[in-house]
Amino acid sequence: MALHPDFPESPHAIYDFVYVDQGGFEKFKPVSFRQLIDGFQEYKQMS
Repeated sequence: MALHPDFPESPHAIYDFVYVDQGGFEKFKPVSFRQLIDGFQEYKQMS
């Protein structure tokens, strides 16, 4: 179980998702998971 970095004292895991569309991935070419999280928020707002 991974702890959330903002809440290391919490014993509970926090799960989320990153939806990446092929066109956006090819356009922005992220090189790290952090860039995926920061760059692909469009669908996150709709859910």
